[in-house]
Amino acid sequence: MITVRNLLNHSSGLANYSDKTDFQQWKYEKKSKKDLLAIIEKYKPQFKPGKKHQYSNTNFFLLSLILEKISGESYQKLLQKSIFQKINLKNTYYEQAKDSTRKKSKSYKYTGGNWNQEREDIAENHLGAGVIVSNTSDLLKFIDTLFSYQLIEKKSLNLMTSFDKDYGLGIFKFQFDSSLAYGHEGRINEYYTTLIHFPDVGLSIAYCTNGILYPRDDIISAVVAICLENDYKLPHFNGVKINDKKLTGLLGTYASNTMPIQVTCKADNNQLIVETQGKEFETIKINNNYFANYKYGYFFEFQPEKNTLLIKETDNIYILKKK
Repeated sequence: MITVRNLLNHSSGLANYSDKTDFQQWKYEKKSKKDLLAIIEKYKPQFKPGKKHQYSNTNFFLLSLILEKISGESYQKLLQKSIFQKINLKNTYYEQAKDSTRKKSKSYKYTGGNWNQEREDIAENHLGAGVIVSNTSDLLKFIDTLFSYQLIEKKSLNLMTSFDKDYGLGIFKFQFDSSLAYGHEGRINEYYTTLIHFPDVGLSIAYCTNGILYPRDDIISAVVAICLENDYKLPHFNGVKINDKKLTGLLGTYASNTMPIQVTCKADNNQLIVETQGKEFETIKINNNYFANYKYGYFFEFQPEKNTLLIKETDNIYILKKK
């Protein structure tokens, strides 16, 4: 049996509807809740409830339907009454299908050296998994009021922040060196958002963008380091000169243990070249053991002490081991 707690901490085992191939076919069409439930019912569970944690938008979609059934009100009205009006969020709203491209900025995807406008899917199809539009000011107000017990009682927040493998109840744990934060990240089309709160120092950080090239994880880590006054060295975005000898320890073949990804790193005329599937990517060095190919949006971070290569692309991080 799947419980509300399973939905909140992503231990339900329900498949993520937005990961399925047919999602690309219907995400631009307004669907009824009945239609969406029928789509979800087609997918087999990924694991038994409570066996492990795995993020799924399906969980948040179903939670919004449960709220509607219990309260007798629409999810839109519940948000407006219980959150937006209660703490005066003036720049936050429930995006109806007709509003998809009217009120907010458009999003753009960086491909092959160019920014291309993304087609908008219907946010209202997602309900609790992604129907809210906001900005950084309102996001900061929301999380600050949440952690000062103005939205829910202290005992409810304590329950919300009871974690199992970094999964809380509708919230996640983020570790930055010795500093702990709570919050959530999200993405729809090429809109990316991060909202985190550091309870020990009373610091909140909100990040929103409608297009991304530099990895989000690196951006947030940099902001956190600067805000907490930790040592941080800005990357050399235009690149720095290197020679083949300094690349020696990074060269070789790296492969993933979980995905069919293998790359070969070699030096050519004082430049690191990353080759995969017969295609070569030229790079520039932007930081210690860190290289970038801006044209295709790939970033390569080497960890020589672990014989590991991290390949970063916007929100994705692929971990490869040296063979």
